[in-house]
Amino acid sequence: MPRQPGVFYPPGMPPTQRGGRAFRALSDTVRKLTGGDELPEPRPQSAGIAPGEILDGRYRVIERLGEGGMGAVFKVEHTRMGKLMALKLLHRDIARERGLIAAFEQESQIVSKLSCSNTVSVFDFGEIPEHGLYMAMEYVPGRDLGALLGADGPFSERSAIGIAVQVLHSLAEAHDAGIIHRDIKPANLMLLRTRDAKDFVKVLDFGIARLVDKGDTQTPGSFQGTPEYAAPEQIRGEVVDARADLYALAATLFELVVGRPPFVGKTPMEVCVAQLSDPPPRPRELAPKAELSIAFEAVLLRALAKRREERFQSADEMRAELETLSERYSQKLGAAQVKALRDAIAVDESIAQRTDWDAFELAFRRGIKIRRIAMVSIAVLALAGVAAAGVSVVRQTRARPGPVQQAAFTDEHEPNDRAEHANVVAPGNTVRGTIGPRLSDSESDVDAFEFTIPAPGPARVTARVTAVPNVNLAIELLARREEPDHRVVYRTLARVDDQPVNALLPEQMDDLLLPAGVYVIQLRDRRRSTEKEVIRPRENSTDRYELSLEVAPPDPLTEVEPNDVKDEQQPRALALPVFGRAGPSAPREVVGGNAATRWSDDEYVFATSEHATRACAILLGTRETALGLQVATAGVRPVRLVQRDHEPEVVCVSHPKQVSVRVDLEAGGRPDERYVLALFDDGEQGLEGVRRAAARLKDEARAADGKSLISRATAEMPKAPWAMKPEAP
Repeated sequence: MPRQPGVFYPPGMPPTQRGGRAFRALSDTVRKLTGGDELPEPRPQSAGIAPGEILDGRYRVIERLGEGGMGAVFKVEHTRMGKLMALKLLHRDIARERGLIAAFEQESQIVSKLSCSNTVSVFDFGEIPEHGLYMAMEYVPGRDLGALLGADGPFSERSAIGIAVQVLHSLAEAHDAGIIHRDIKPANLMLLRTRDAKDFVKVLDFGIARLVDKGDTQTPGSFQGTPEYAAPEQIRGEVVDARADLYALAATLFELVVGRPPFVGKTPMEVCVAQLSDPPPRPRELAPKAELSIAFEAVLLRALAKRREERFQSADEMRAELETLSERYSQKLGAAQVKALRDAIAVDESIAQRTDWDAFELAFRRGIKIRRIAMVSIAVLALAGVAAAGVSVVRQTRARPGPVQQAAFTDEHEPNDRAEHANVVAPGNTVRGTIGPRLSDSESDVDAFEFTIPAPGPARVTARVTAVPNVNLAIELLARREEPDHRVVYRTLARVDDQPVNALLPEQMDDLLLPAGVYVIQLRDRRRSTEKEVIRPRENSTDRYELSLEVAPPDPLTEVEPNDVKDEQQPRALALPVFGRAGPSAPREVVGGNAATRWSDDEYVFATSEHATRACAILLGTRETALGLQVATAGVRPVRLVQRDHEPEVVCVSHPKQVSVRVDLEAGGRPDERYVLALFDDGEQGLEGVRRAAARLKDEARAADGKSLISRATAEMPKAPWAMKPEAP
């Protein structure tokens, strides 16, 4: 179809045919709104890149996945890792444009800070002299929503909600970090349809996002984004916030269920004018046969409000509303998305995951370090003539800004207010320190402590800090990573703030399974949302906290944190019971529109026997603790009970394929005690998990508890194959 200047997304035109016209339309919009020059036309990728070619000495090209105005994306294999990745290559002529180089580099830096499973992972970034800049990222074998919409037609309301919930998980993390995407649209949402027919979504292309907390905001009067999905304030060139992304997502959902965006026109200017002035049409009127609910339509129209104050104020708020709607279906959508992704992708060991890359980087850095130490040692011995026979080689900590660090601290040494200035500590030791004078009127004193998990890893980590009077201590865990250009970055892995001010129990972050690497624990005062009277961060230079750090070998029967929400469900095999911690209790807080981590909620998803018709979760709680137990499976409404004594409790469901189990704390809770959770079904081996839990309890001198588990399970399913066989003495 020949290009017609000025034609813009006519109704009924499949999204797969919009590439050139969309780019042309956006160019026209930018020119008219900003008075700037027209953007360049999409251009072909530079010749000479063929399957089998090695890029930057380590990426072997397998095939070209796609091409756009800025560059091309290739499926590649990392030659040293033997893993598949996607490599985004910027066109050579574009790579010479300073602004676009900065945008491309910004995209890699921003996305590498995000860890949500619904955000594409970025591994590497560099420049190939003969081709230009590149970014190596996670390879996801799926299709974007625009292509699927063009090929298969509109989505159902159920599918749209499931997609939206996952996108909002990604946006919530980004917004919490001060990152606004600015270009949410079908083409930037990759969908993987798993083997069990679930949709898993990855958010792509943070290329025009800005780090709000660094003040790098949109130039007034300029426009960035795609007109069909841009919020009114974005089109006006105003500084945008998270609510612009929610508007764009609503426009995307509108198109998914109706088949066209809420605002269309013959020219981009018509679309922009409509975005600014026209009320959004009602989806149910445009698509009367789509079976859209009134409640879902209300969510879309609220998110499409012209005034940002009338929209949802956070991604979490919008997600909560959609999850409420999803309860009308047979299962809560988005509940087991991480498990679904692992089933479809991670089992293919040829595809690189974040853990693969981190392990490779660590091994690579250590190899370089060993070679450097060897070379330096040889040089020193040669220069010295091996004159001193008793010379000993002393291992030093790595060089970094700030004062010289000791091998390991038992008392805090300032300055350690930043991760790169962290005190090095040894697991197993106790470190003492104070939350001293605040850094500013808005920032508390920060104490950072670094520790290392040696290869081969992984290891189970627990961090515990005692309370300090009149200070609310919160714990944050960061991972240290060295970029290919030798820059050091720190990525937040988990946060916890379960205890209020002046609590008797310590703040505790436990059961984290971490690969080999370098990590940093940060402590600071945190103001809770209920503390309205607290204006400035608190300080206490007199009373000392005690930080203890424990590193232990992995245990397959131990809970792995964080698993506090559905998106972080810990997968378990039927034969693997779990020994988990239930506390301490903490009311969920909302700060700045984002839920704080609650370490006392635990989410699991269990596999079941192939021909099972009934499955049950059995829970043995701790003394002086009331635990909630909720069990759910596809096609069955969740069943929940509260356990208030030390006797095993059972919740069963029928026709299970996989079973989601939630354990939450109702009252009490001690950080040093563990509950026991197992799943059993009426399959041939359905009691293996309970038997394994009983064996562990026997090793812990709790044989009576183990026998009560087996007795309770057998009573629940007296006709199961395993119940008809006598137990071994």
